[in-house]
Amino acid sequence: AAAQLRRDPPDALWLRLQRAASSLQAGLSITDAAHEAGFADAAHLSRVCRRMFGIAPSEIADVIEWVPPPATGAEPKLT
Repeated sequence: AAAQLRRDPPDALWLRLQRAASSLQAGLSITDAAHEAGFADAAHLSRVCRRMFGIAPSEIADVIEWVPPPATGAEPKLT
């Protein structure tokens, strides 16, 4: 029987990519950033990064600025 591949939901991958990008922007190597974010290795991070963004992880720090989501309850109330 073929081995079952584990697939993370897209939002989990997105969070892991954000963590990897932050690590890369902080100066970590691609391998260290991949491990820090929970990827198996640099090749795994590279495949996911290219699939989601179309660029290599080494390019991510130069082109992506992560914007945090608004705080809960920060939305204006209608009166």
